[in-house]
Amino acid sequence: MNSKTYFAPPKRARPATIRKQHRRISSINTLTNVLSAVPEFVAVLNQERQVVYANNALLEFLDAGSPRYLCGRRPGELLHCVHSAEMEHGCGTSASCSICGAAQAIQETQSTNASSTRECTIVTRDQGKELTYNFRIMATPFLIEEQRFVLLSLSDIGEQKRKGALERIFFHDILNTATSLKVYIDLVKRSSRVDASLRFVDDLEAITDSLIEEIQSQKMLVSAENGTLEVQKNLISSKELVEHILKLFIHDELADGKKFEIASFSEPLTFISDEAILRRVLVNAVKNALEAAPKSSLVTIGFGGSSAAIRFSVHNHGTIDEAVQTSIFRRYYSTKGRGRGLGTYSMKLLTEEYLGGEVFFESSDDAGTTFTFVIPNVGASGAP
Repeated sequence: MNSKTYFAPPKRARPATIRKQHRRISSINTLTNVLSAVPEFVAVLNQERQVVYANNALLEFLDAGSPRYLCGRRPGELLHCVHSAEMEHGCGTSASCSICGAAQAIQETQSTNASSTRECTIVTRDQGKELTYNFRIMATPFLIEEQRFVLLSLSDIGEQKRKGALERIFFHDILNTATSLKVYIDLVKRSSRVDASLRFVDDLEAITDSLIEEIQSQKMLVSAENGTLEVQKNLISSKELVEHILKLFIHDELADGKKFEIASFSEPLTFISDEAILRRVLVNAVKNALEAAPKSSLVTIGFGGSSAAIRFSVHNHGTIDEAVQTSIFRRYYSTKGRGRGLGTYSMKLLTEEYLGGEVFFESSDDAGTTFTFVIPNVGASGAP
């Protein structure tokens, strides 16, 4: 492990100092009684960002019997954040910590001596499976005998984030598609000639397919998160699947001023997998690529592979900042604003948990960004 830090100071207090701080906080009955009555998760941190006290709600959440068990650890280490063990000095020192709401709030509070509130997404790994938590973080400074501490509270906002994301999808994406549909219907109604009306039929069909696809995708994501999504086996033509996906974006506002096509290196294959799930993964990948691609640039989707595994790739000429690359698959994490961040998250969830494949990406100024999906052919001998 690397001993340097990418964000917060790495120094930790000595164990004897931490024990002394814990005893001092525990002796203030008024403070500990108030913290015990608070339903949110609350921890008291020292200047080195180490926990010296935790309230009952946090102890129960972490299944820890005594506050002393948690002392000396940092917040990400308590919650088993996947980034907390990347560097020698733990939570707060990895590259991902620079965009972590909890780390930012603590740093701001210690720098300004004023309260700071941020939102934070923490990804943990339990028995090989990733779990995602969404918290609203509030860091508040206070003094005890001239010693500086930070009162850190964590409020679970997972359901609030889910509701906000779904509202954005239905009130923005689906409304926009329905509006386009109405415009074309009005054009058909105003046309006095049958042959002129027929010109709009293909466009109406494409817009309707896009609307249905968006609704089905949200239904699929809810089922996937609930563990109730059933995987089907379909005979799939890679070329026909990609042609259908690209057709969905012909009238999409994301494609305005941009080109998209099948990559020249593509090799058509026929394989067995769940077509609906795979289509949703690739639709999200193309949508993200169109959003990230510069104006007048080209987005390509390629395919190939072998009889055992099929590889799809989606490329655009945009780049992903190095600081955010490690967070790209987080639920609700997005560089595009609030209420976003389900696209790459669902790509990973559906590909790895339901198709039995893997997804990864590469991004650089010279080569642009490519998301790659490797899907096993479940009809091949020895495939899962």
